[in-house]
Amino acid sequence: MMLENYKGMRNFLLLWTGQVGDIVGNGVTRFVFVFFTFRETQSATAVTLVALFAFLPKLLLSPLAGSIVDRLGDRLGLVLSSFVSAIGIGIAFILALQGGLGIGPILAIAAVTGAVEALQYPALSAATAQMVKPEQYVRADGLISAAKSGSDVGGPALAGLLLALPHGLAWALGLDVVLSLVSVVIALLVPIPKRDTGMEAKFSFWKQTTSGVNWILKHPALRRLAGLFLVVNLVGVIGQVIIQPMVLSRTDGDATALSTVLAAIGAGGIAGGLLMASWGGPKNKVRGLLIGILAVSAIGQIAFGVTGTVLLWSIFGFLNGAIVVFINACNQAVWQTTVPKALLGRVFGGFVFIAQITVPFGIAFAGLAADYIFEPWARSGGALALLWSSVAGEGPGAGMSALLALAGAMGVVAAVMGLSSRPLRALQEEHKEETASAMEHLQTTEQEL
Repeated sequence: MMLENYKGMRNFLLLWTGQVGDIVGNGVTRFVFVFFTFRETQSATAVTLVALFAFLPKLLLSPLAGSIVDRLGDRLGLVLSSFVSAIGIGIAFILALQGGLGIGPILAIAAVTGAVEALQYPALSAATAQMVKPEQYVRADGLISAAKSGSDVGGPALAGLLLALPHGLAWALGLDVVLSLVSVVIALLVPIPKRDTGMEAKFSFWKQTTSGVNWILKHPALRRLAGLFLVVNLVGVIGQVIIQPMVLSRTDGDATALSTVLAAIGAGGIAGGLLMASWGGPKNKVRGLLIGILAVSAIGQIAFGVTGTVLLWSIFGFLNGAIVVFINACNQAVWQTTVPKALLGRVFGGFVFIAQITVPFGIAFAGLAADYIFEPWARSGGALALLWSSVAGEGPGAGMSALLALAGAMGVVAAVMGLSSRPLRALQEEHKEETASAMEHLQTTEQEL
């Protein structure tokens, strides 16, 4: 019965296998870059800088990447993403062998790999919509999410094993190069149906680049959904940034405690992805993801901030990882079933840009707010601070736990507002008329050129 769920998905599973290797290899490299940077600088700011250099190009180029995918095709988008990444990591591999790897090259390579990674999401999402039936979208997206969560666990584990070997730094990077090239070969060999995207050369490339964002803005229900994720990602990234220093602060710098919690979060993501791949998700994906946002805000942030033991952090972290995958799989399926296939690359790129544009601000805000507002407040002895300490405990990290809980409360409010929005709740049932109207607007705009 389990195999029946994947009937007709053979080509997708082959493509997915190659992407799993690429994603895990990227996880290895991320860990190596963080490890090397912190070892050389002993600076958390430097580590954050690496993350920003990788993320900002991906964010800023997302609309352009979607347009490139629609123009060149899903297969070529995947191939370019993996191949250019392999070249960048290959340069890092050579520098590591020669003892010349430094912070400057790492920042440059992180920026390049982050930029081409912008192609992977729209290309893989669009290819998935072509290769599997609509009723299998959530299963396919669940497998992709499980792979990403697996990289959070398997990437650091593989990197740790390789770093213990002579020239381990270089071999860890070399593994990523090999896995990226394998994914290129598989993407070239697996049949991927071609989409008619209507990307004619006479149209303005800039107009086509921004057309994904414009299409979303002209589609009322999807505009609300993208706006919801803009808020949710803002408060969510605050949690992601704060969890690690909070756990370390509240456990006197116990690295084992932190690795246990992070492993639980990753394991939850794998479990959630496999569950979605087997189950297929709820019938109404929009309501499902809205309830998921409500649950992850309450469990993954509020409950996580209130509690103070490794066991409970691990339990809530596991649930958090699983629910996040549930949310992402449902959200992915909504876009795949709502957006015309001709526009998938551009619209997915536009969605990433809108939904994640607040993430850099969240990253910057979280650290500053924790150090200069919430931690001093928790030590102030004020009435609210004493009340919080009676609930969540006191000492180092208490202020960060309050910030985490506050971010969760904001997420709950956003989810409740989403659930109260009739256009969002009824998105899947009412999308055809709005889609036709938005498609007509896009075609009219391009023809004006």
